[in-house]
Amino acid sequence: MKNAIGKNGVILILTLALLDQLSKFLVLSYLPLYKQEAVIEGFFNLYHTTNRGSIWGFFSGRPGPLVPTVMLVLSTTAFVIIIVLLLHSKPRGLERNAFLVILGGALGNIIDRLRYGHVIDFLDFHIGPHHWPTFNLADSFIFIGVVLLAFTILRRDKCTRS
Repeated sequence: MKNAIGKNGVILILTLALLDQLSKFLVLSYLPLYKQEAVIEGFFNLYHTTNRGSIWGFFSGRPGPLVPTVMLVLSTTAFVIIIVLLLHSKPRGLERNAFLVILGGALGNIIDRLRYGHVIDFLDFHIGPHHWPTFNLADSFIFIGVVLLAFTILRRDKCTRS
């Protein structure tokens, strides 16, 4: 019996985590910490920063080593829970791929937390005074996976109501 992750799923997870780590390696190599470089003036910058907290910097301002440790434990626990759910529910198609993309992003950020005690962020979008919190490729993968998962759930729900 084939599991829901499979060889191709493992390759996808590792490829996404590797792309995330490669992008962060480039940022670490070429953009000093807290340095900002405009890519599209007034819209998109590369801005090298760190995040010891969770998504969008929540809890990052808390002092001491507790927050990074808690974030590592929570993200690793979520990673394992998603794998267990994936193996037990055996989703297919787009739903399966959504979970795999989430796992690839989560693994990228877990690697950062293990290596540095924080996540490296560098994608910085803004329009006028409106500013989106700085993020990274792993965060993008997680977001894309969640959107795909929501789409599959809504589509399935719509089909069951018809």
